[in-house]
Amino acid sequence: RKSRRWILNPQILKEKDCIEKIKKEIDFFLKENTVGQTSLQNTWDTAKAVLRGLVTAYTIKRNREKWQNQNKLQKDLENRLQIKPQDGRIRNELILTRHKLNIINQEE
Repeated sequence: RKSRRWILNPQILKEKDCIEKIKKEIDFFLKENTVGQTSLQNTWDTAKAVLRGLVTAYTIKRNREKWQNQNKLQKDLENRLQIKPQDGRIRNELILTRHKLNIINQEE
């Protein structure tokens, strides 16, 4: 069995909201954990663990919101298709939305 090792997704660092959260968390962490109370190595390891947890939580929240938006769009398209079953544009949008949902599910 392969052990799953956490790797930072560099794409997440392009999101301004994520960067702001990381900056705030680093500032808070450094205020609460002054060097001298514990070894520098211990402070560094703790900071990495805190930031990994923050990024993981942010990524999960972002993916959940993306999935919910796609799922809502799919249901809306299905309802519109029931009203106008012959509309090819709605059918194509629905196929594309289902494909995006499948991709999101595979990423998890």
